[in-house]
Amino acid sequence: MIDALCRQIGVSAGVRVLPIAPLASRGSLVWRIRFDGEDAVLTQRASQVHIELPDVQRELSVARRAASAHLAPPLLWADAAQRVFICRYVLPAPMDSPLDARALGEQLGRLHRIPVDQFPRAAGLAQIANRYLQIIAAREYDEPAMQRFEALVVRIQNAAEANAADDVVMCHRDLVATNVLHGDRPLFIDWEYAGPCSRWFDVATLLDGQAFGKPQVANVLDGYLQVTGLDTQLSDAHTAIDRQRLVSGALNDLWQAALPAVA
Repeated sequence: MIDALCRQIGVSAGVRVLPIAPLASRGSLVWRIRFDGEDAVLTQRASQVHIELPDVQRELSVARRAASAHLAPPLLWADAAQRVFICRYVLPAPMDSPLDARALGEQLGRLHRIPVDQFPRAAGLAQIANRYLQIIAAREYDEPAMQRFEALVVRIQNAAEANAADDVVMCHRDLVATNVLHGDRPLFIDWEYAGPCSRWFDVATLLDGQAFGKPQVANVLDGYLQVTGLDTQLSDAHTAIDRQRLVSGALNDLWQAALPAVA
């Protein structure tokens, strides 16, 4: 399959597939390869209704900007029309190495310091939630289920309206554990959902994805607050994080109902 794909996208001369089985990642396929003499990762995005060509082009633009800030692996090659891109492979830290929680918070802070206007425009969480609801409405859910989904959309809309203006920054919006690489420095991958929202949404999903204990959570927040320069009390930060956990959970429920094949 990978050989046929490489021939199709015209990079077969520079690609050697390493003896590792492809990984399925939320409807996408990922291979570790050799590309132009270096270790790399080839990703083929799923052709789903929420990943149209402009969305893929936007993801690649965001990934390039993030890589330029040393927040993502360098992008080596891409074909948006084929939904295929190749990034430099990041050697993971040894399994017995403790995660540097503070460095993780600092990296997220660096992302949130980049002005939103340096990235292509993206839909807000409320717009995404409404799009998911439209897809769900075309499926065979009963009335109680639809009422629950509609309530989730309202929760997301209300949270977006309540966000303080200075809390809305450029966010990754999908910082699950598999989208955080731990090498020489933490790096973030899979930028297809990136866009503006509350900074605490990213912090919440990052903390939940890593399943940190209290000391590590404190280190993440310490690194994050120092890099961003926020004058925020820890108690206020935890309140905001808990509020955004509700938003993240609501959006995830809608996503799973709208796109079960990907989820």
